[in-house]
Amino acid sequence: MTLLSYTNPVIHNWKLINETKVINSIHCKKAEVNYKGRDWTAWYSTEIPFPYGPYKFSGLPGLIVKITDKTGDYDYELVKAVPSSKLKGKNITIKKGRYEGAKLVTQKELSEARANFRANAKRELESMGTVFSQDQTRPKISETEKKGHNPIELE
Repeated sequence: MTLLSYTNPVIHNWKLINETKVINSIHCKKAEVNYKGRDWTAWYSTEIPFPYGPYKFSGLPGLIVKITDKTGDYDYELVKAVPSSKLKGKNITIKKGRYEGAKLVTQKELSEARANFRANAKRELESMGTVFSQDQTRPKISETEKKGHNPIELE
């Protein structure tokens, strides 16, 4: 097993719009972007000068407070912020083995590795001694069931 790492590129093609709105008592400005086949509208606050947001959305001159795709299928909104003073004493331990020595790959290489893993997972588990009974097979997903699949990235 090889540990793989993929770096998400920062979105740079934001279109800043001269429109403001207050969301949850935070003064926000509007921005738009087309990302991976979806049109997004973001509301960000320069009062909170961090260029971050949910999922892969970042790169604006303030924290993204709300972002929605044009179809309304996806809608993220900041509902609560916690000051760092309230986080003191709460430790999160991440084992170095989960990220150290990872091989940096492209998005295409990562997708190929995932597909390869799925195709060979049963054989690999069997080679490590896992025994599968006949009734442990998962039924195939039908085309009808796939129709409900609505990925965030269309491209």
